[in-house]
Amino acid sequence: MDSFRRSASASLLAIFVALSLHTASGAGRAGGHGVWKRASMDVGFTEGVDNQTVVVGRNATLRCSVQNLGDYKIAWVKADSQTLLSIAKTMITRNYRARVSNSDNSTWFLHINNVRLADRGYYMCQINTVPMVFRQGYLEVVVPPNILDEETSADVEVNEDSPVQLRCAADGYPAPEIIFKREDSKHIPIGNGNVKASSETESVEEVKRTTGILSFKAVKRTDMGHYLCIASNTVPPSVSKRVVLNVRYREPEVEVNLQMIGVYRGDDVAINCTVTAYPRPVVLWQDSFGKMIISGGRYEVVEKLLRESPPVIQTSLIIKSLQPEDITSYRCNASIDNDKMKEKSVTVQLNEIMRPSTESSFNQDIHYKAPRQRMNPKKSLAKHSRVNDIAERYEKPTSFVPGNNQGTYHHPSIGHVNSDDPANTSGIGQSRCCSSRLIFVLVGWVMLCQVLRGRA
Repeated sequence: MDSFRRSASASLLAIFVALSLHTASGAGRAGGHGVWKRASMDVGFTEGVDNQTVVVGRNATLRCSVQNLGDYKIAWVKADSQTLLSIAKTMITRNYRARVSNSDNSTWFLHINNVRLADRGYYMCQINTVPMVFRQGYLEVVVPPNILDEETSADVEVNEDSPVQLRCAADGYPAPEIIFKREDSKHIPIGNGNVKASSETESVEEVKRTTGILSFKAVKRTDMGHYLCIASNTVPPSVSKRVVLNVRYREPEVEVNLQMIGVYRGDDVAINCTVTAYPRPVVLWQDSFGKMIISGGRYEVVEKLLRESPPVIQTSLIIKSLQPEDITSYRCNASIDNDKMKEKSVTVQLNEIMRPSTESSFNQDIHYKAPRQRMNPKKSLAKHSRVNDIAERYEKPTSFVPGNNQGTYHHPSIGHVNSDDPANTSGIGQSRCCSSRLIFVLVGWVMLCQVLRGRA
């Protein structure tokens, strides 16, 4: 403290001596009595020294505006340390980063290049009148936020349901504010009893240091992801750092669309299964006997990574030309680190279903469709074997002739009948006409047979 007082006294003495050493007429002696001439009432400042805010590393300029200066002189002084910087155009300080300039005798500037934190404080512009007059302004030096990597969490890996903290430290001036956000924009449930955010600030040398903490009481697999630690204050730009939180699953998540699938024999079948887990799980297919299925022959196993964090794997079991022995159950099995305690599986059952018939059937009876009250030729002539044979020929379904129009069918005895022919005004009428002709033919055959038997 004593040394500080001695230094201050020496500085004040230096200022007083420097301001007294001038020979301007306005400040000369009067009448040889050794009394300094008082300043005219018109000498003074037209405005104060404006406060300045400058980002560290940039340049600052302080301005002092006076009137009627005459032969009086301007001095710049750093008030908090009582350090004389300049008198008029002469630099007193050894700080090479400081200099003075003036546009005329009424406007004087103090320039400080590459501003440092130590330059923060009050600066006085003095006029060496008696009594001395001055104005002062404050130079604020601000520091953009800077994240301290050595005090910020790196990537973190933790078991599910365990406690964990994400830490982020940054310094700057004013004190930085720290917030956490998820890179995927998902909501962080802060304040739900499981997740809490806090911060603390302290002064370190001439800056402020803030440490933000995101605490998980029992981390869940849904908390896994990329987190951004963002530090900001009134000085742009804001800065951020990414911290990855990896949560080791207790067991994998295994999902299938259907656990029972209907299949046709002879077809190709694909069974899909989706597995989510961290670390990346080992996924395999097993048959109903627990035997592992690998690609080969009629079997093919395909695996695809859908997402990296957390890993999501889609696996497909493809069975070609499905055989009866293939119609059984299959199990999609996933494990973490080949640990039986971290294993989960889902079973899919294949069930055979009958393939629908694709053969065409002809429902219209084209050779005979008589009303119920009419005689059935087949029944009336049942005792005659030859007549029965003829009737049975006409009772058989007709066959489709390739190349004909749809609805055109061919019969070996009566040619073809086109049900779509415009000349057929009624399908039923045509059927009745054909039936009448058939009856006359049959009756003729019966009469001929009787005549032949009578002659025999």
